[in-house]
Amino acid sequence: MSEELILETKPKFTGYVRFFALSLYADIFGGMIGVTIWVVCIFLITMSDLQMWVSLAIIYIVCTLLTLGILMFLDKKNFEVTSYKVFPARIEFEEGFLNHKYTTIKIEDIKEIHFSQNFVQRNAKLGTIKFITAANTDTTGTGLTFTDIEYPDVIYNKIKQIHENI
Repeated sequence: MSEELILETKPKFTGYVRFFALSLYADIFGGMIGVTIWVVCIFLITMSDLQMWVSLAIIYIVCTLLTLGILMFLDKKNFEVTSYKVFPARIEFEEGFLNHKYTTIKIEDIKEIHFSQNFVQRNAKLGTIKFITAANTDTTGTGLTFTDIEYPDVIYNKIKQIHENI
């Protein structure tokens, strides 16, 4: 197996791209926390109907924004330690700010390669490349994904050419 590194890239953290990717999670989790706090407050404090709805809106917004801030911070830290390496016979993926993850897939095991760009990624000149491998019985989500990488079309074509030549 040749150890010659063909390509190495890292995801690019772009605030507004990640904001759109994480805002739904922040809304759901922050909102759940906010509503829970609000329900507890209703039992502890006697409020008029208007005060209840205003307090719910304020708590909901504050909890959602705090959750989004925490998610963006953790996401940025994760992007800083993530790397994608392509060798002639394998692809290596390493990530993990809180939890370390290291994955290697053989080029020959790749069944499909997908390139995608949503509207926000396209405007930031970023993209996603997903490698699908054969499923096995003990894992459900097989494969690997390069998320928010620069020059995704160039990288996609280069990896596709390597895959076709095996």
